[in-house]
Amino acid sequence: MKRSIACTIRCAIASFGLFLLSTSAMPQDVIPLDTFIVLQSGNCEMGCPVYRIVIFADGDVLFQGRFRVQKTGPALTHIAPDHLQQILDKFKQTDYTHIEDIYGLHGTGCTKTLHDEPIVILSLSTGGFSKTLTHHRGCDSDVSKKLSLLEDSIVKLSDTAQWAKAQYTK
Repeated sequence: MKRSIACTIRCAIASFGLFLLSTSAMPQDVIPLDTFIVLQSGNCEMGCPVYRIVIFADGDVLFQGRFRVQKTGPALTHIAPDHLQQILDKFKQTDYTHIEDIYGLHGTGCTKTLHDEPIVILSLSTGGFSKTLTHHRGCDSDVSKKLSLLEDSIVKLSDTAQWAKAQYTK
């Protein structure tokens, strides 16, 4: 009897240990199902690429090329969960939740503004949080540089860089 109780306890401890081992191997950051990201890059004086990227929680990515891009019209791709997590981590590193809604023209925080840069509208919705900001990429400031790096990372990690490249016609 004592032997079967001891065996039962050992089996329970072993099972619990396997449970802990399996849960520790699970990803630490679970991407909420309501997550989506939208990046819209607009025109500029010298003719910047105009496009929109929409990234969904399941990794589906919709690219809509408008003008001066390698791919005009809609295109679909899919990214791995780790790429989406990297993008969300970049939002955190940029301190996106605390940045003003308008950064650049008609906003604050710019020491000077270069006019031949696009205006980017960037939206993040995840876990019940939602924020959209407008960023003039010609704004000369530390925050603007961080936003530009975030936007560049989104284009790269969303597997749309090959479509968003500038295509100039002569």
